[in-house]
Amino acid sequence: MYRTFKSKIDRSYQMLLWFFLIMTLYGFWTRAVGLAVCCLIISVFLLESLLKTDYIITSNGEIMIRSGLFPRQKVDIKQIKEIKIINSIAISYALSADRILIVTPEKSVAISPLNKKDFIKDLRKFNHNIRVSE
Repeated sequence: MYRTFKSKIDRSYQMLLWFFLIMTLYGFWTRAVGLAVCCLIISVFLLESLLKTDYIITSNGEIMIRSGLFPRQKVDIKQIKEIKIINSIAISYALSADRILIVTPEKSVAISPLNKKDFIKDLRKFNHNIRVSE
């Protein structure tokens, strides 16, 4: 493995997790078992994503993208044409709205590395032709 980058985490994501944890406790306290179980399942999913979202740049020129229970993705760095700095809350492999969109001929994937500048710098070590746009 070459280098691991953790995901940036928005305060709104943390607040959402706390909301569902509190609602789980409230559901058990008031004996609203359906509410408690639903909120517990959502809390586990959010916590899993919080603990297991990272982006690994491997020594063979790939980005391994992991995020909780989502399936892992691999992106060949040599295939990257452009990186766009975006602000989006769409569902993706990111825990923050402050994201980068990695564009290849086959797909686009949005991620939110904690240190975007170092991440992009490391990508450019494998592919000097990556364009960065804001």
